[in-house]
Amino acid sequence: MLAFLGVLIAGTALASSEDDGGKFLPDNPQWFGWLCILGGPVLFIILGLYGGMIPAIFGCVFVCALGDIPPPINPRRSWRPA
Repeated sequence: MLAFLGVLIAGTALASSEDDGGKFLPDNPQWFGWLCILGGPVLFIILGLYGGMIPAIFGCVFVCALGDIPPPINPRRSWRPA
């Protein structure tokens, strides 16, 4: 029921009542970030079934955090500086 409510809210946000000519979605969506953030809970379920709670939490947080990393400009520096 909560998932249906979330889809309903997202659907009403996409269907704007005002015709302002602008687009709601960005021109360049970040698909890698979406994939990592949506893949985190899937990995949590898989690792939770077969590995336990600690590996599931670690895997979920690690994969979701990868979605926040921008693509490297220099291949030698793949992680953000602290």
